[in-house]
Amino acid sequence: MAIVSLFYALPSSANIYGSLSFTFLLIGLFFFVDGLLLVITASKQQEKLLRLRQSLLEDDPQIVASAEEFMAQRKALTKQGEITGIYIVHNATKDLYYVGQSAKAIDRAAIQFLGRGNCDVYADYKYGDSFNIRIIPLSGSCYESLNELKRAAIQALETADEVLY
Repeated sequence: MAIVSLFYALPSSANIYGSLSFTFLLIGLFFFVDGLLLVITASKQQEKLLRLRQSLLEDDPQIVASAEEFMAQRKALTKQGEITGIYIVHNATKDLYYVGQSAKAIDRAAIQFLGRGNCDVYADYKYGDSFNIRIIPLSGSCYESLNELKRAAIQALETADEVLY
């Protein structure tokens, strides 16, 4: 009798282990597909950020000037109308970037070179480093707020391995 019950128990335990193996296989397959989707999504996001970096630094923003040109023209620029947007200050000598935002981006960018903004930017400017300023308006961008636009700009620069102040 014990031998007969043993033979009956073997097939039932094989079904239990077989169903467990199938369950683990499904779980493993799920995690593999999930990981693959994460990699694809991250790759697409990085590609998007690199395109944003290119549009911020290489395409035509509303204002691009060296620090000297910008400071000389800032009063004329503000008379044309202040810009709500972000400003990107590039220290061309050290290849460093500073990104700021303001409802008055022209005035706020100028403050960086008057000693009332980022102290590192001002110190580098004071000691003769070469700078370029870009102002990118919020209007016309695909972002709803200055915070979103600035955050995306910083993330795009970091993704491209640019160094920020």
